[in-house]
Amino acid sequence: MTGVQTCALPISNPWIRIAFLTLGILIVAILEEVIFRGLYSTILADRFQNEILVSVLAALVFGTIHWSLGISTMVHTALIGFVFMFGITQTRSVLPTMAAHYAINLIAFSGIIEGGRL
Repeated sequence: MTGVQTCALPISNPWIRIAFLTLGILIVAILEEVIFRGLYSTILADRFQNEILVSVLAALVFGTIHWSLGISTMVHTALIGFVFMFGITQTRSVLPTMAAHYAINLIAFSGIIEGGRL
């Protein structure tokens, strides 16, 4: 066997790979935004009544769930999480952050940008 296999189940059809990548990234973006910017931040807001503290705590937890990708990714995702929380406080909608999350992950995981990993 030559080369590096990056998928446990190799998919030879590029259209199916693109569909799986797109759908997988979409699901992750929706779920993470609903959980962290929707549910978790609402629970924190009920407890602390301080938007900045809620944003910081939600961002730190969001960064921490990305620990397996390394400290640099944890820091980047925490910062992105804080920016997303700011967006939520301004728009009162999770939809813009879902779209941004999807776009960031698509760039990071598709290889559109050389070394696109955050």
